[in-house]
Amino acid sequence: MPPSISVIMPVYNGEEFLAESINSILAQTYSDFEFIIVDDASTDSTPQILEEYTRRDSRIRIITNATNKRVANSMNDAHGEALGKYIARMDSDDIAFPERFAKQVAFLEDNPDIDVCGTQAIYHETGRLFSLPTTHQELRWTLLTIPPLANPTSMVKRSLILKSEGFDPSFLPSADYEFWLRLFYKHNAKFANLSEPLLRYRAHPTKDRKEYKSKQVVQRDIIRMKHLAYVDDIFDTNFVQEGFPGITNFDPTDINVVLKCSKNFKKLLIKNERLHFFPQDVLRAVLLQIMALIKKVN
Repeated sequence: MPPSISVIMPVYNGEEFLAESINSILAQTYSDFEFIIVDDASTDSTPQILEEYTRRDSRIRIITNATNKRVANSMNDAHGEALGKYIARMDSDDIAFPERFAKQVAFLEDNPDIDVCGTQAIYHETGRLFSLPTTHQELRWTLLTIPPLANPTSMVKRSLILKSEGFDPSFLPSADYEFWLRLFYKHNAKFANLSEPLLRYRAHPTKDRKEYKSKQVVQRDIIRMKHLAYVDDIFDTNFVQEGFPGITNFDPTDINVVLKCSKNFKKLLIKNERLHFFPQDVLRAVLLQIMALIKKVN
């Protein structure tokens, strides 16, 4: 009989925290799961650590990449191997609380209309709460600015994953944001976050991640533009037709394009005031960010 949950953990050179992370999954009070760990061609002692754990627990399955495929492709490969009703994400440096799976499964079983369930998290280094909205209605507008959940807390219906195209590697390091956005709009997925923190999240504040963060900011701006492409269908606007960097091919130095975009933004704000789809101040702030990006291209 298939397990209730397929836990997926991608790892690359994760020897420092890997054992602690795996132990937190094996210590779950809800035990009906398989544990798929994707070793993304690690060059440290990660393969040896994983080999030892496969001897200890038959629920663990290892996928070993011959070359480094990066996290999005590794996740997609694991999706193809998963058998559970739900797919739970786990990162190789985080720590899940013992009742994480039990509480998420109970919530999803009690709320069958919800497709994606996350939780709050605690920053491991500082103890600060990583707080996110809990309801689908609140998360609808959260998507305008940030991902709707903490990625390593996610639990998703496998049936929804199979209908999607999985993670898009071209959006790394923000492929998760684009993935949730696509599930939300293209597949009408409903999201929720539990109000309780059920994971300790390592942010690695001492690491030099300037290049990573810089690329993440650019990708998130492009993803917001993709968000507005979906909004076209709701608000009957013409953002994609008028052209946006990263969505359609056009000459961004054409001042007429910028003017058309600006006019459409104003139309969107007026329509949103009537439809109340997004909080008006949040929408205005995001539109200003996107206009700033267009001006940078110019």
